[in-house]
Amino acid sequence: MAVKFTYFGGMAILIEREDGYKILVDPFISANPLARIDVKELYDVDLLLVSHAAFDHVGDTYEILKNGHAQFFAGWELCQVAKNVHHIASERVYATIYGDEREFGQIKVHTVWAQHLSVCQNGEHPVTGFPLGFIIDIEPSVTYYHTGDTSLFSDMRLIGEMYRPGVMVVGISKIENQYPCEMHPREAAQAVQWVSPDVAIPSHYAPSSPAPEEFKEYMRLNNPHVKIMGECNRTFVYTPSNADYAR
Repeated sequence: MAVKFTYFGGMAILIEREDGYKILVDPFISANPLARIDVKELYDVDLLLVSHAAFDHVGDTYEILKNGHAQFFAGWELCQVAKNVHHIASERVYATIYGDEREFGQIKVHTVWAQHLSVCQNGEHPVTGFPLGFIIDIEPSVTYYHTGDTSLFSDMRLIGEMYRPGVMVVGISKIENQYPCEMHPREAAQAVQWVSPDVAIPSHYAPSSPAPEEFKEYMRLNNPHVKIMGECNRTFVYTPSNADYAR
C-alpha cells in the first residue's frame, strides 16, 4: 500500500493513507519559517499526535483541534491543557505513556521512549510530563517511527528490531540557536543505522543550518542504502519497495 508523507520543517509530518485518512504529528506550522502551508488546510486531519510540550511541537495543535474533528494523542500534561484550557471534548483526547498501544480505526500507535523533557502551563500552573516517541502502524506493511526530540540512546536498535519501521524522522540539530541540541548530525546518522529504515527524514534544524549537509555526509559514509527524503513541503510516496517524490 502506498502512503504519502509531507515534511513541513521542525518535526511536523503529515501522513496520508490511500483511503484518505490523515495523521498529523507535531504540527508546528503557522510560526514555522520553513512551512509553506496554511494551517487551515490541516483542519481535516483525523488523528493528531504531539510528542512533547515544546512550542515547535505543540505548534497549532489547539487551533486544529478546535476547528476540526481530529482525535488527540499525547502525554498527560498536554491532554489536560486540551481539556481544561481549550475545552476539547474528553472523548477526543487520549493520554499516553511508554508501553501504551492504541488503535484508531486501522491505525495502531505504540508509545516509545524519548530522552528529553516536557513542560507546559495548565492555566496558571506549570505541569511536567514525559517526552514521547511514536511508532505508527499506518498500513499492514508500512510503519513510521517518529522519534520526537531525543538524544541518542541504544534502545533505538531495539525499536528498530521490534517494529521494523520503513520510514523514520530524526532530529539533526537545534530548532533555533538559543536552544540546546538534542542530537547532532553524526549521532542522528548513528540512530538511523541502529533503526535501519528504508527512508530517513532529517528534521529539527534552523533554516540556515549546515546540519542537513553534514547529516547527508555521515549517511553517505555509514548508511548509503537509506534514502534521505528531507525536502520541506514536498510530498513523497512510500511503499515497502520504493520512495519517490510525488510529481
